[in-house]
Amino acid sequence: NEPAKAGRDKTRESLASTLQQATASMAQLQNSSLASSWSALQARVQGLAGAIEGKSAPESFALHSALVEDLQRFLHALAMDTGLLLESDPAAGLLVQMAVSHATPWTELLGKLRGQGAGLLSQGAPNPVGSARMLTQADSLESALRDLEHLQAQMALAGVRDAAGEKALSVSRDFAQLVRTRFSADAPAEDPQAYFAAGTAAIAAVGQFQAWTVDALAQRLQERRTSISQRYWFGVTVSVAGVGLLIYLMLAFRMSFLADLQQVLLFMQQMADGNLRHRVRVRGSDELNDM
Repeated sequence: NEPAKAGRDKTRESLASTLQQATASMAQLQNSSLASSWSALQARVQGLAGAIEGKSAPESFALHSALVEDLQRFLHALAMDTGLLLESDPAAGLLVQMAVSHATPWTELLGKLRGQGAGLLSQGAPNPVGSARMLTQADSLESALRDLEHLQAQMALAGVRDAAGEKALSVSRDFAQLVRTRFSADAPAEDPQAYFAAGTAAIAAVGQFQAWTVDALAQRLQERRTSISQRYWFGVTVSVAGVGLLIYLMLAFRMSFLADLQQVLLFMQQMADGNLRHRVRVRGSDELNDM
């Protein structure tokens, strides 16, 4: 239908823009293996629309899911290479977990339920096998949401919490309940477009929360970088001041010692010349003064 096609075209445009931005960022990769992996994934993403053309719905979903899984693995490898998965700060570590390990599978579960469910509803006639599959996927989504709720509670304890996360959980739960209602036995007929729109709203809410998670992580890392930089320059300043003080003390000692030594040498010269009335004044209480 036309609304679905319009939504698909809009999504493809957004994907192309996001892919271009990601490719520009990946150009800075120092790891040649990761750079090669990204090139292959980029080609698969760009060719996905053509690859699913003429395929059945199950085949299309299989191609899409396989690509998402490979992208997820690449994201894990990238996070490990940059040290993000080994983050020592609890709050930053939880944000990394959410952004790297949970947000993408969460969106993928919602996307499958949205696409497959709308396809079944558009058939009009009941499909017991398809309905059973949808209910099983709804179970998987609800299980994942319980894990996500626990993770968000841990994030809150660590001081990182946002209303976008609570909204994403709430909208996702509502969509899971909608799936159960529309695909249970003797369920009333449902408008595929309304169902699809509910799934889209849930995916958008998760996307907003994911964007907040990435921004919050970037902010914490930037704050740490600023703090480390400030400590570094403070250390440099103290070191320079310490070295300057040491040099000053060494020069002061040298000048004082030389002045006293010159007085002693002058006294010895006067004595050698027969002048026994010459007096020498040496400051301090060191060996030179005793002599």
